[in-house]
Amino acid sequence: MESLERAFEERDPDLLASLLDDGFWFTEENCLGQLLYWSDKEEELELMGRGDSRRGVFGIFRKIEFDFWTSRRYEESGADSPMEFEGDPDGHPEEDWLVFRGRVELLLLTKPDEGFFVDQLMTFKLRQDEDGMWRIRRWVCDPLSRDCGEASGRAAAESNSWGWVKAWVMAAASG
Repeated sequence: MESLERAFEERDPDLLASLLDDGFWFTEENCLGQLLYWSDKEEELELMGRGDSRRGVFGIFRKIEFDFWTSRRYEESGADSPMEFEGDPDGHPEEDWLVFRGRVELLLLTKPDEGFFVDQLMTFKLRQDEDGMWRIRRWVCDPLSRDCGEASGRAAAESNSWGWVKAWVMAAASG
């Protein structure tokens, strides 16, 4: 997780690429369980700026601060994680995964006083590859209360979700 923080703060797409499993999958849902944003490894690396660093997160934002506070660390048993359907990104019946869950605070500035702030609970699920390295297989962002408005019964969040910022970056890069 320290390497992930370093990849963001140093805006290093190669370091980030080395941390993601080939089967990487990012998801963010709203509080109703509706998928808001998803990406696989190649899309994630493109979004972050690999290839054309001026158009991705690492190029658009002049300053990035990424802080992760682990609230829970545990092993997710493969025996308890069957494949629910072909290509299920959460199914891993043959192996156990290491899981880190906690709060991410992410400050992304385009200018000294302009940018975005993300304050969100996130879960990172890591699998050990053939070389013995632990790589991020799943990155799951918890929904913010404002994503469902009054349906959540909570006040609107002051921060943006990570999925929302990613969608903003994609829109900025394409137009």
